[in-house]
Amino acid sequence: MMVLEFLRSHALSLPSLTKFALAMAVIVSVPRLSRRVRLPPAVGLLLSGVVLGPHGLELIGENRPIADFFADLGKLLLMFFAGLEIDLARFRQAQQRTIVFGLLTTALPQLLGTAVGVLVGYGTLGAVVLGSLLASHTLLGAPIVTRLGLVRLEPITITFGATVMSDTLSLLVFAVCLATYKNGFSVSVLAVQVAEIAIFVPLVLVGLSRVAAYFLARLEDHEEEYFIAMLMIVAVTGALAQSINLPGIVGAFLAGLAINAITLSRQRRNWNSSAIPSLSQSSSS
Repeated sequence: MMVLEFLRSHALSLPSLTKFALAMAVIVSVPRLSRRVRLPPAVGLLLSGVVLGPHGLELIGENRPIADFFADLGKLLLMFFAGLEIDLARFRQAQQRTIVFGLLTTALPQLLGTAVGVLVGYGTLGAVVLGSLLASHTLLGAPIVTRLGLVRLEPITITFGATVMSDTLSLLVFAVCLATYKNGFSVSVLAVQVAEIAIFVPLVLVGLSRVAAYFLARLEDHEEEYFIAMLMIVAVTGALAQSINLPGIVGAFLAGLAINAITLSRQRRNWNSSAIPSLSQSSSS
């Protein structure tokens, strides 16, 4: 403990630019080292975060708005690219199975977690919150699956969709429990939350896809503006999701699906436009 306190005190006294340089060095070197020891890079980065974070060397310190911002941005981009990589044709074919699997992976941990909470002495509200925490999970392995080229397999597509569904439902339960703890249970609060989600999802998938298609089509030849526009879309959808008490990653994932749909429809139009002349030439000959 004395050694840890010594290292922590010296780490906190480092200049901000030195801390930034060390953080960049970790981001660059740890994935390479992880691959050499057959460890997924995401796991290596997480372990580095534990060592350098507030429960380890506390390199960043307690007041770390910039580090927290980049952490949130990383989560949003992870979910955005997960939605971008999904095979939409296969996703639509497996839509019913995705819904069933999402409901099962939400309901079973929710019920079991609530039962365990009641058995160990929690109140009803606390037990339900415990169940909602167990029902939510993350796509931590998404970069590994993507690197292996497995993201377009049907089981992976179903898992990605079910994960977002589980997170949305569990966060809805948590939001209702939080509102109940503060103000008591209200059917109107629950109805408003469900209505907001019902409006938000098609708004992103349909409305955003059309607006984004208009702007991105005009920025295809300008890589810098195109990249900034993509970041803006991720930020806006994440902020909209948070405004209705949903995690920002849900909005980022839906944004990825919307951009994915734009790309798919554009590819189909290009294929049709190239196929029509060839068909006309073959018929004339």
